[in-house]
Amino acid sequence: MPLRPLGTPIGLRETDAFFSVLEEISGRPTPVIHDLDRGRLIDSFVDGHKYVFGKRIVLYGEEDLVVGMTSFLARIGMRPVLCATGSSTGTSHPSIQEVLDGFR
Repeated sequence: MPLRPLGTPIGLRETDAFFSVLEEISGRPTPVIHDLDRGRLIDSFVDGHKYVFGKRIVLYGEEDLVVGMTSFLARIGMRPVLCATGSSTGTSHPSIQEVLDGFR
């Protein structure tokens, strides 16, 4: 089985990538129920956008969670101003930069 490095499936971008890999591996399309759930999620983003757009946020936590939440929150209109982890590996900084491309 080939390695498929993916981010934590939080939000649309990473979840879509996750389902895409599952479709590729299984050779089967995503079940309709998941597509319906995705549509409801997008609808909730539209409804909540007016409340969260432009809000400044600070994130702190485990590296994978911070990267996933940064991607999700930026895509729903929030502005991450500080993203930090307690890790000293330094791997989260490039990942956060990657998910924030096009949002500044």
